[in-house]
Amino acid sequence: EGAALVEANRCLFCYDAPCIKACPTSINVPKFIKQITTDNIKGSAHTIFDSNIFGGGCSRVCPVEKLCEGACVYNLLEEEPIPIARLQRYSTEMAMEKKWQLFTRKKSTGKTVAIIGASPAGLSCAHVLSREGIDVTIFEKEKKGGGLMTYGIAAYKVTPEFCENEVDYITSIGGIKIKYGKQLGKDIHL
Repeated sequence: EGAALVEANRCLFCYDAPCIKACPTSINVPKFIKQITTDNIKGSAHTIFDSNIFGGGCSRVCPVEKLCEGACVYNLLEEEPIPIARLQRYSTEMAMEKKWQLFTRKKSTGKTVAIIGASPAGLSCAHVLSREGIDVTIFEKEKKGGGLMTYGIAAYKVTPEFCENEVDYITSIGGIKIKYGKQLGKDIHL
């Protein structure tokens, strides 16, 4: 907590921040860092997850030295950039550990959607739909969800347990069912 506050307070909260422009998911980096400085960790996690529900896993695997941290204005001053990934990890891990439900699911609309694959894209789509009250069934050919996060990233970056916790956190909003061992064209057909 102390280290997070020290690093967060170094941020210049740039107007038209280059770190946001460099982020593929357009996370409002200055906002989530400012929320850390005011001890609003829940708000910080919400800001991150609102742009990228996989913000926890991405904070571990994203090539930040080429993206947000690489764009930090401190690089122009020949100083260490703000450790954006570590601050993002601080907020998102706390949210996941404390099981903070940061989004509210609207009343069920009665509509249903099927999604093929419990990958980051499939789970992100399911989360957004579920927030709008749409019931979602995901058909996943593997035994676990998370796609590339679970099956393609080295375990020293993201452990299988972290991936499972992240999938559980994303689906905890409700209205999302995952049917494992169901492959399109083999076990299910259009």
